[in-house]
Amino acid sequence: MSTDEEDLWPVLPSEIVADTLADPAVSADVFSTVAALTVAICEDPWLAGSDQVGTDPDCGRS
Repeated sequence: MSTDEEDLWPVLPSEIVADTLADPAVSADVFSTVAALTVAICEDPWLAGSDQVGTDPDCGRS
């Protein structure tokens, strides 16, 4: 792992994601999907489509 890659760790969930995963009522499908996405982000933080914010017309940037 390069020094640049080390700066990407750890991958921490947002508050809403953490709350969702801590909710005992969350479905196994939702939990599994979030867990799989977290692993995918850890393996490749530059997922395809993750740089679209700047090109999104609905983005709230000023």
